[in-house]
Amino acid sequence: MPSALRSASAASGFFAPAAGLSMVLIAVYSAPWFSWTRNALSDLGVGDTAPVFNSGLIVAGLFGIVFALGLGRFIFTSKSGRAGTIAMMFSCIALVSIGIFPESAGRIHYWVSVAFFVSLPISMFILAGAMAISDFRRNMPFILLTVILAVVAAVPWGLPHDGVAIPEIISSVAGSVWFCVFGWRLLGSTGSGPGMLFGKPY
Repeated sequence: MPSALRSASAASGFFAPAAGLSMVLIAVYSAPWFSWTRNALSDLGVGDTAPVFNSGLIVAGLFGIVFALGLGRFIFTSKSGRAGTIAMMFSCIALVSIGIFPESAGRIHYWVSVAFFVSLPISMFILAGAMAISDFRRNMPFILLTVILAVVAAVPWGLPHDGVAIPEIISSVAGSVWFCVFGWRLLGSTGSGPGMLFGKPY
């Protein structure tokens, strides 16, 4: 059973970004009025593109929750690691909420969107810290990758822009890369026991 749970969680690390990004791109392709420089991705969550866009976010977020649960169960088992996976799970719940509460839902859409794009890099920074505490030298490649992706997810929001679609997609792609890398690590974390990677818990 643990092996099945690990495999399901690892697969979710790939399915979440695949579902989210593909449905977003389909919605963009279906909206000739959409501008990367003037619009927000959430503008696709109303009108004709709403079913595709919103369902993509919901599905991606649900897969992300399963992935975060697997990370906390099998890899990031220390207190700091669990804190990071809880933050990641919160980010995924916020992503689901963006799909449930599109722009037409009012102010709540703004707050769940902010929650997602703020908590995503924060969760990665926490998980990088957990890996550093565990074994800084041996985990250096994954720490460095995680920090770089967290910075990439956060920095575009501080740059001047008219619309927010570009920082939104950059943040989403950065998170997607992290999901895929650690989905692969989760799939390969057999043999050392639950909560172990490189023989030490995060």
